[in-house]
Amino acid sequence: MKLFIPISILAVLGQSGLLVAQVKPAPAEGRVLGVIQSFTVVADLPNAEQFWHETMGLESVGGDPRMRLEFYDTVPFLIEMYDNKSALRNFTLRIPGADMGIEPAQWKEVTGKLLPSRIQDPGAAHIVLKTWNMNGFLPRLAKGPEQVLTVGGHPVTVAGPGGMNQLLWMRGPNGFFVALEQPIPPPSAPGANGAPSASYYTGADTGFAVEDLDKTLHFYRDLLGFKAETSGWLAKKDQLGAYGLRSGQYRTAFLTMPDNNVAIRLTEFKGLDRKPLHKKITDPNSLVLRMRVQGIDALAARLKAAGTKIISQSGEPYTNGRTRWFMMEGPDNVFVQLTEAPQGAPNPGAPAIPR
Repeated sequence: MKLFIPISILAVLGQSGLLVAQVKPAPAEGRVLGVIQSFTVVADLPNAEQFWHETMGLESVGGDPRMRLEFYDTVPFLIEMYDNKSALRNFTLRIPGADMGIEPAQWKEVTGKLLPSRIQDPGAAHIVLKTWNMNGFLPRLAKGPEQVLTVGGHPVTVAGPGGMNQLLWMRGPNGFFVALEQPIPPPSAPGANGAPSASYYTGADTGFAVEDLDKTLHFYRDLLGFKAETSGWLAKKDQLGAYGLRSGQYRTAFLTMPDNNVAIRLTEFKGLDRKPLHKKITDPNSLVLRMRVQGIDALAARLKAAGTKIISQSGEPYTNGRTRWFMMEGPDNVFVQLTEAPQGAPNPGAPAIPR
């Protein structure tokens, strides 16, 4: 079946190397609404708190994240989802302008260790933080423990799906990668009545490096229903330099849902040494993408029929309070958690892990 796209649209997309991928219609029953949480497993939660709270300036949902650094005993819900009976500590961070939060977590007893990941390694996870004031972060970054990856150590100008951006990539202290992205020209500060904004942030995306983009797209586009914009193989020096690379090629995919402002950004690299990250769900470096859904039973059945690896111990959606949950492993050793709350209930990505 051929896909016809107006020449005017192709011309615009061609400037950033993006192609619009054909999307299958959403199933009548069971659909993903969007990503609501990036659940990142860390080796040192106080270290993560220092980075996210002090250096990056993100505020916690429900109080100061420093109050959440004590381990607490696990509960049946967590054992069902993560197959780990040891104590856990965690906190949740709100990202202004984004339908997604960040939830760093650490288990007391794990078998794996923090892996020395590189940005091109399949399974290496990242957060893209969108800002209207890139310069506001630079003095903080100069004092922080993070490692700036971008060649030259300062923001560079690159072409993105929505136009030109300033971009700076760094490695956070717990093995996850973080990018700051500011449109050119920068948007107006979102303050009210002429007052300055209370935050430098305007939104966020999540993502990870993949081993085989076509295989990963099959899972997220064809099984979960995300719309995908993909590129061909590119070797733009500005973008490679932003990643901290001086050679190689890359191709990308931006996965979106119409009623959620968070994209999943996938990148496949070639011409570079790559080592896939193999980790259990509770090991440091692990990423869980929490997604809000409608029709969780239909989705679970469809995913199981497609041969998806199920992590939930019971193999079925699990009820915790008023919310239902289901955990699986997607391609590239990245985990996906589906959650369905009753209509009108609070977004289950907003609070910390239910206890």
